Amino acid sequence: MEKLRKMIANYRPYSEQEEKDRALMLQFIDVLGKRSLERDCPGGHFTASGIIFNKNHTKMLMCDHLVDHSLAWLGGHADGMTDLLKRAKLEINEESGITRFYPISEEIGGVTVIAVPGHRKRGKFVSSHIHLDVAYVFEADENETIVHQEEENSGVRWVTFKEMYEQVSDIWKMHYAYEKFIKQYA
Repeated sequence: MEKLRKMIANYRPYSEQEEKDRALMLQFIDVLGKRSLERDCPGGHFTASGIIFNKNHTKMLMCDHLVDHSLAWLGGHADGMTDLLKRAKLEINEESGITRFYPISEEIGGVTVIAVPGHRKRGKFVSSHIHLDVAYVFEADENETIVHQEEENSGVRWVTFKEMYEQVSDIWKMHYAYEKFIKQYA
């Protein structure tokens, strides 16, 4: 847990939003320790996401998320793992089926605290909570075969940035999560 805390503490925030979100993440670690990595942690928990660009950085690999009902990045719950880069890689492969993707850097690419409204998942109600998301940036071959995970999304596809702005229904996520990666890496 100390290694994760140090990585987050040493992460250089891109914006005021990231600065405040990083501080909240550190508080969760300091107060809840390893418990903050479990999805049943009250109020919120860590998640890991992958921002996946094609080799020309003109498109991103995104999914049609079942809970959000929006175009979204690939990722998932930490589920006890402290190595969030490894978790992001596992989630990318699980949700898209791609195997040839590579981190641009092994350092954290971005941090975002995301409000998750209450919803039903697999027939059970999940209370509102926050995701303490640590994202990593990857490149992948857009010609690789994609196979989506039906439990997580209704499809995975490469989208241009213009398509993202038109199809992401969660404007907050577009502005505070996805857009910062486009500005930094495209």
